[in-house]
This record gives sequence, C-alpha cells and structure tokens, in this order.
Amino acid sequence: EPSKIKFQTALKKDPNYIKAYPKKGDCHFSLKEFHKALESYEAGLKIDPNNELCKQGLAKTQQAIYMSSGSGSS
Repeated sequence: EPSKIKFQTALKKDPNYIKAYPKKGDCHFSLKEFHKALESYEAGLKIDPNNELCKQGLAKTQQAIYMSSGSGSS
C-alpha cells in the first residue's frame, strides 16, 4: 500500500513520469486490483506507446482477468 501512494504522489507532481505507471500497475496487480492495474498500464502507454514494461503489464493483467473469469466455469 505505501508503494502505491508513493507512485500516486510522483504522478501528481509529474504526470509524464513514465517509470511510475508500470510500477503503480504492478502494485495494483499484486493486490489483484486488475482493473486499476489496466488503467495504470494504459495511462503509461498513452504517454509512451512503446513502453515495454507497460505492454508486458497490460498483457499479464489481461491474462489474469481472463483466467480468473474463466476459472469458475467447467
């Protein structure tokens, strides 16, 4: 939780600080807040469409959402 707040503060000071977006997304991901993680990665990609960490985070989050939504059905 403190890490997430640190990244939110950094982004308030400088919304274009690209390094904060994937890290904030990773924090949300680890807390299983997948939709918030998606928002962070997508926001980073709006600033830098080629950011590999945001692309990877987006892919792993989409996969986690897919796996969690499909896991209950057989």
